[in-house]
Amino acid sequence: MKRKEFKLQQIEEGAYYPGVFIIKLKKKLHENIQYDDFDDEDWQTFVHEYVHFLQDISTGHGYLYFFFKSQLLNLAMYYINHKSSVDIDLPIHTEDTGIENASGKEMLLDFYEGDSHLFHFHHINCITLENDQVSTELIFGQSNLKPVLQSVNIYYDDRGDPYQFGNECVIESMAYLIEHHLFGAEEQVNQFPYNTCEVICRELCPGLLEKPERIVMIAEIALMYEDCGKAFYNIVHHCAKNDIWNLMDDDFKDFCIRSTMTTFGVFDTAYRKALKGIDVLFPQKFPYTTTTNMQLKVFLECGHNYRQNNKLFISDAFKRSDPKEYFKHLINQFDIPMLIDGNGDHYGKEGVQNIPIADAFLSLLTEPSGEGCSLQSFCMESKLECFDKNMCTFSPWRHSEGNELCPIAVYFKGYGLDKKNYKWKETKINKPITI
Repeated sequence: MKRKEFKLQQIEEGAYYPGVFIIKLKKKLHENIQYDDFDDEDWQTFVHEYVHFLQDISTGHGYLYFFFKSQLLNLAMYYINHKSSVDIDLPIHTEDTGIENASGKEMLLDFYEGDSHLFHFHHINCITLENDQVSTELIFGQSNLKPVLQSVNIYYDDRGDPYQFGNECVIESMAYLIEHHLFGAEEQVNQFPYNTCEVICRELCPGLLEKPERIVMIAEIALMYEDCGKAFYNIVHHCAKNDIWNLMDDDFKDFCIRSTMTTFGVFDTAYRKALKGIDVLFPQKFPYTTTTNMQLKVFLECGHNYRQNNKLFISDAFKRSDPKEYFKHLINQFDIPMLIDGNGDHYGKEGVQNIPIADAFLSLLTEPSGEGCSLQSFCMESKLECFDKNMCTFSPWRHSEGNELCPIAVYFKGYGLDKKNYKWKETKINKPITI
């Protein structure tokens, strides 16, 4: 899976870190966030990123992120604990663990994510749903019982290599349509990934373009599936083939709600897996993460229950006379993840500031070294006496040898991984991490 490694880089306007529950804004906030102080541009940026937070806590796709990260962590720890040698080379790759199909599952999630790079295109040649035999063989091997993977490919600008329409496209398109149509954000024209849902509709069912809220509703349904891109494509194709796009608003919504109801079994399963994943990533017995474990479960429980009772509640913003007030209502309902403003100041519920710890620990085990531990600014701001720039950069696991344990050392020691000798065999150069 193309995991977005947690690094708070310099940004122009806003950013959201999936699974880490952080919104970073350029705007400088105050001690008590007053949304009345937001101008139009502030609202546009905030809402786009807040929609991503809602996608994380209330959809099957968002829940699978926690489960997948916990699986990766379990695989890395299995490898460490079962290796006879005390010397461990980092990073640990899934194929190194010896677990059957471990790397296949990771590649499958990569496949579902599709493309996400920002790109301006001139024109669309065609859109196809194609059997991907190469990916199928790589992921499932030679089994006769393997399913055939299909990709939604957007061919553009007379190029031979397509832009794959997957989960990332659905996520970004949905947030953009809300930001643009309800909050007046600048129109994006011929931009991947923001216009990809519209591109699919223009090719398969142009009538849907007349009412963008319908595109958002279909995207919200698609996010209940593991393969969101294919789900969106199939629903749009179904709307075109059966003339559903031409229904009256109430009838179209009834169709969408019925479609949502059919996904709730998968949705509930993904939710339960996410809760188990949180227990792996944020053990209740560890310092730093006890409150974090509880707060994350509160976020997901609120999202799960609200989704059960209100179905397509994100899309409902389109039928509100005042979208700002509706999003204030959602903020009151779900609260906010951690906000980091232009001053580098942090805002959020107790425990949310520790959510990046699990991602940082996983990155240490499974990613090339780069600048070392990604929590260095976190530890500096927390004024931990054990902070040592050299150790944090080149051998952060050694903190488990001291009396004062940093967050990463808590994981090494708590999981019983502190008796091994670690070294990075792969490195990469990253820009300094700043918060």
